[in-house]
Amino acid sequence: MYTCIIIEDEPVFVDQLTDYINRTEMFTTPVVCHTAMEAFSIMSQTQFDVVFLDCHLPDMNGLDLISQFSKISKIIVTTAHVNLAVVCFDIDEIIDYIVKPFEFPRFLRAVRRAISDLTPIQKDAEDKEVIYLKAGRTFARFIVSEILYVEAFGAYVKVYTTQGFTVINQRLAPLLKNELKSKRFIRVHKSFIINSDYLAKIDANKLFIGSTKIPIGITYRTAFTKYLQQAGIIDKDQKPKK
Repeated sequence: MYTCIIIEDEPVFVDQLTDYINRTEMFTTPVVCHTAMEAFSIMSQTQFDVVFLDCHLPDMNGLDLISQFSKISKIIVTTAHVNLAVVCFDIDEIIDYIVKPFEFPRFLRAVRRAISDLTPIQKDAEDKEVIYLKAGRTFARFIVSEILYVEAFGAYVKVYTTQGFTVINQRLAPLLKNELKSKRFIRVHKSFIINSDYLAKIDANKLFIGSTKIPIGITYRTAFTKYLQQAGIIDKDQKPKK
């Protein structure tokens, strides 16, 4: 598996690139940035194998963004402006240049060029999948497997990890839909998402993540029970499997 970041301000192309990346089954979940400054913050902390870069961002030209880094990943430029091709190919780190709207075969050809001399991360490294969530004016880095649970906190959420908690500028529903798509995460209450890997105990109306008691909402109880059955944690009689 390879790591990648999408730097793109148009939602339709973010969705298309995300779909194409997932279809290859060669990448971990892509990190998505909608502005150059978001990308700058994240790329200052983490090196990615492949960067999918839109040249025309709302706050800075994409080519000016990558010029801020002395060492950078393989770059695939994604743009609607064909006239930038000559400029792009003068930059060594730019491997390919694909024009919007993208076609999947052309996308695959660009990806093949980008990863031709890269070494994919191994399985133990995949378990260290990282996401970035906005905390105030900065982006906080989280190892997905270390997230214990998430709690609603007004217009924000608290993300609890093995290291403590961080308040994030996001609500529960979009967080579960976009960043916490792994099967290990499930919503069990209007105010809680849990990582089932850390389930310590389950009662009729509550569960425990470590020693922390979390209520199971009536609205979510049926879906949670089905989830436990599909995961092999309980049988159809709602008894723990031995």
